Amino acid sequence: MMRAMRRLPFLVALLVLVPATASAQEARELFLQGQAAYETGDYDTAVSNWERAYEMDPRPLLQYNLAQAYERLGHLDRAVAAYRIYVENTPGDDPRAQNARARIASLEQRVG
Repeated sequence: MMRAMRRLPFLVALLVLVPATASAQEARELFLQGQAAYETGDYDTAVSNWERAYEMDPRPLLQYNLAQAYERLGHLDRAVAAYRIYVENTPGDDPRAQNARARIASLEQRVG
C-alpha cells in the first residue's frame, strides 16, 4: 500500500508529460529515468534527472516530485522551495497542492 502511494505522484506526472517536441520527448525520458532511480532509492540521480527535465519542460508537477526526493535526501530547504514552486503554479483545488502546503508548514517547523 505504501509503495503504491509513493508512485501516485509519478503516475500523475507521467500522464502530464506528453511530448510535443524533441525537447519534451527528452524531458519525458529524463522524467522516466528519474522515476526509476527514485523507486530504487537513488534520490540523487532522480533529482539530477528531474532538474534537467524541468529545465527542458517546466511542468509544475516535476517540482512536486523533486520536493519529495529532496526530503528523502534531507535537503529540507530545497524541498520547501520546490513545494512552493509547485503550489504557486498549480490550481488551488489540486489535492497535491493541499498536501504540498501541509508539507511546507511541517518542513519549515523542522528547519526553523
